[in-house]
Amino acid sequence: MLESLRTRLQWRLIMAFGFVMLLPTLGIALYTLHRVEAILIQQIKTDQLSLATAYTKTIESQITEAGTDFLFILQSQLLHEFIEKDPEHDRALANLFAQFLNNSLIHYSALCALELNGRERICVREGVSGYTLVPSEQLRNRHVSPAFIAALRRGNSGALRLLAITGGEPGAGGAPVLLYSLRFSDATGRPAGVLILEAPITPLLLALADSDSDVATSVVNQTGIYIFTNNRNLIKDGQQELRLLQSHPQIAQQILTQRAGVLIDPPAHPGRFFVFTRLQPTAELNQHWTVIYERPLAKITTEIEKTRFVIIGLTLGALLIALSLALVFARGIVRPIKALASAAERIGRGDLLTPIPQTHQGEIGALGRTLAQTVTRLRISLELAEQRRSEAETLAAASRALGATLDREQVLDLILSELRRVVPFDSASVQEVRGEEAVIIACYGLLEETEQKQGMAFALKPGMTPNAAVAARRAPLILDDAPLHYPYFHDTPFNSDPIRGWMGVPMLFGERLIGMITLDKHEVGFYSERHAGLALAFASQAAAAMENARLYAAAQRELDERRRAEAALARLAAIIEATPDLVGMANGEGNMLFFNRAGMRLLAIEHEAELQTLRVADFFPPRLLPWLRTEIIPLVYQEGTWSGETTLLARSGEEIPVSQVIICHYGPDGKPELLSTIARDIRERQRAEDELRQAQKMEALGRLAGGLAHDFNNLLTVILGEVDLLLFDLPAESELRASAEHVRSSGMRASALTSQLLAFSRRQVFQVALINLNLVLGDIEQMLRRLIGEHIALHVELDADLPLIQADPIQMQQVVMNLAINARDAMPAGGTLQISTRGVAVDEANDAKPSHTPAGRYVLLVVRDTGMGIEEEVRDHIFEPFFTTKERGKGTGLGLATVHGIVRQSGGQIDFESISGEGTTFRIYLPAVEKCCTATVEANQRSHMQPSQPRSGTILLVEDDEDVRKLTAQILRRHGFTLLIARDGPTALALAREHQGKMDVLLTDVVMPGGMNGVQIAAALSAERQDLRVIYMSGYTDNTLVEPHLRDGVAIYIQKPFTPEGLIAALQEVLAEGERREV
Repeated sequence: MLESLRTRLQWRLIMAFGFVMLLPTLGIALYTLHRVEAILIQQIKTDQLSLATAYTKTIESQITEAGTDFLFILQSQLLHEFIEKDPEHDRALANLFAQFLNNSLIHYSALCALELNGRERICVREGVSGYTLVPSEQLRNRHVSPAFIAALRRGNSGALRLLAITGGEPGAGGAPVLLYSLRFSDATGRPAGVLILEAPITPLLLALADSDSDVATSVVNQTGIYIFTNNRNLIKDGQQELRLLQSHPQIAQQILTQRAGVLIDPPAHPGRFFVFTRLQPTAELNQHWTVIYERPLAKITTEIEKTRFVIIGLTLGALLIALSLALVFARGIVRPIKALASAAERIGRGDLLTPIPQTHQGEIGALGRTLAQTVTRLRISLELAEQRRSEAETLAAASRALGATLDREQVLDLILSELRRVVPFDSASVQEVRGEEAVIIACYGLLEETEQKQGMAFALKPGMTPNAAVAARRAPLILDDAPLHYPYFHDTPFNSDPIRGWMGVPMLFGERLIGMITLDKHEVGFYSERHAGLALAFASQAAAAMENARLYAAAQRELDERRRAEAALARLAAIIEATPDLVGMANGEGNMLFFNRAGMRLLAIEHEAELQTLRVADFFPPRLLPWLRTEIIPLVYQEGTWSGETTLLARSGEEIPVSQVIICHYGPDGKPELLSTIARDIRERQRAEDELRQAQKMEALGRLAGGLAHDFNNLLTVILGEVDLLLFDLPAESELRASAEHVRSSGMRASALTSQLLAFSRRQVFQVALINLNLVLGDIEQMLRRLIGEHIALHVELDADLPLIQADPIQMQQVVMNLAINARDAMPAGGTLQISTRGVAVDEANDAKPSHTPAGRYVLLVVRDTGMGIEEEVRDHIFEPFFTTKERGKGTGLGLATVHGIVRQSGGQIDFESISGEGTTFRIYLPAVEKCCTATVEANQRSHMQPSQPRSGTILLVEDDEDVRKLTAQILRRHGFTLLIARDGPTALALAREHQGKMDVLLTDVVMPGGMNGVQIAAALSAERQDLRVIYMSGYTDNTLVEPHLRDGVAIYIQKPFTPEGLIAALQEVLAEGERREV
């Protein structure tokens, strides 16, 4: 019984200890186990989600960067000639596509060239035996393809972009495919077609798969359709489409709606661990995928289970020991457990560096060590995962940075700057392979004189340098201590900055080695295989960036050259189009190819389309075609050029005289290829030459008339003067009076004929004054009515505000009378004669003005009749002297020639228009002058008709012709003048100096023998006698000697022959003006 009581007491003590001490200890242990398990599970969730996100980011970068090595296809001349549809060209382009697909680092399934209508014309696709050309009967129309539509809408962007993701088009094997597209242009810059590059998604997505065979990796699109999975439980034979809602209906909605997440032991899938995250292939398509990793939960919680079993076992052991030791060890048990709980709490807050108490060697100590080992393994796993994630992000960032520019220098700078973020180094260089050498093209930290090391070359002969080993192996090379392997590292310049650790990696673009990257460290054995792998991945991206930069630079050079050529061509085209001369071109067969605008106008070609049907022979008159074919064209082919004057035939039928140059252009084989021509319309030049010949003929006639006028006018002066004196002396009833009148009439007719000769030759001396043409017409209106007869109606319309003109009023009357006589003769049966005046403004654009009429204000005199008109064949001759259509004895042919001469000598222009059977209109343009007092002008004009009061005075008469001198002296004496008479200049000067009295007027001939002319005599005497008046008289018609010295009222001019009345009137005029000036 005692034994039983002791046993019961022992159990009671044990139970009491258990309730008092062991139960709290067990609670603390369970709490610690729960907290550690929760922390580990949360950390595992975060770790697995971070790894999944890092993988998806890497795949996104690869999808985005895919297609960048495609730029060199755009440089191919074959692509620019795509629009020509030549079978040989298509085969060459297909070979180029196949070469690109075989050499590409990225696996592509097809490359197709589409026409602008969406029809495939060339397509190279991956088959069983490699990349082959798709037969023409299997080519498709992809006009509804999203990639084709997007490429047309975007135009030339300069780079391929992911424009569509398809679940497998016909011919693509049913696998998901990435579509990259780009519109390209022909050599002229016009859109030519669309390139579509296809890449299977599966090889890219395989990189997402976890290396652990127990982990199932799946990828679904945004609608939940599987596009990739390695889960054998989901793959069923014959199933065309699998959806997430079918395979995981309870968790599908959560996975599809969240960007990322972790599912542990979901109800529908007990014992399973899911990690999912979203993958965005490209923002441009507004599509995304979801990557799902599924693995057994036990694989994740193995260490947790081990920790749980250890803790439970140790706890039970501790309980047994505690029960055996009882209260002695209670305090020792509670203290370490509390320490472990505190450490677990800090670990739960994320402090994995919290130290785990190791104060005991027993079970509690083992528990602490186990917990410490678990935390250490977790920390190492996280650090390794973080390192891998950081490396992946760094490579992705470097890839984006290198792909962001196509400038070679910027790419080199980025290679060195981004390389430091991937692999550490003290110095580094980028080297380009040039033949048998590797040349430094960029470097960082290489000795002190970094810039001077650019251009340093390393021989690639095997065994000489580590660079040669890298080039030969085309794989990374690591030297733990470079000088041990290659002694030249001890030499200058490397000995100033010793290099120990060395690594070189090749830069490969496809199978081609374009360069290498070398990295140096001062530490021995610094670089590892991990460094080599990272550097090699970076070098591959750097090689693609360098090649893209090279292609871009080549494309830019080609574009610059093309722009310069296009600019030069545009300037030449602008010059050709702007020239007023015809510029044309034909091919060697004589078919017309081109005319500039001036040529189109000259040859009356309305549309450029007409040129396609025209030949060179179509632009020459038929009579010139034999000459063209047998002489000109053979000469051009032989000599290369021909120039001369010929005639072209316009499309309107008009023949156009031209000055032409024809040039032959030869092809590379030396045969004639093109003919070009420049032709100038010479119609205006010929008209000017005709006018010049006419003017020269008129000038010759004028010189002839002027030469005869002097002697003829001297004779007429004597004849008319003597007859007038005879008539003055004869009584009215004398029988001789009729004969004298007849002689006088004949003399006047001879004088009028002389005036007409002088007028048409424009050598007559005009008495120019400021006149109103209306007053001139008013003075002769009644005379005109008598002149034309009663059977012709005269209508005069005068502009009340008519501007003034400078002209000889008598000559203007002569113009109107001659035109009126011609009109009368053209209306023998009667009609209407209309004379009008008005002020007009003429500008350069006025087509109605006569040729050679300067812009300005004019007085227009119009004489219009309703007669027979002028025949077409005589219109070019009507202003020629002695040309007449009247019967013999009824016209001299000087009427219109006289009008023409007076108008031109007055500074005006004359033209006419005539319609046979309807009448003729003459228009005379006379330059207008500033308007002055009308009353003064009218008074001046009327003064020519008013008789003056007889005056007398002393006159010095100087005349070399004896008969004229005697007659003039007789006339002057009869009118009471005192005379001093001299036959030449010296005699006149001597008489004037001997004469002591007043000398009123010098009446002198202009041209005389003796060494002095009339102007010189007048100048000498005017210097001595300030009030001397001068009258010049001459039988010559050239007034250029006298005209500058004529002054109103001081010096005037009278033309021989003159009448006694005319001479006396001139004397009275100058004497009266002298009296007015003296007053």
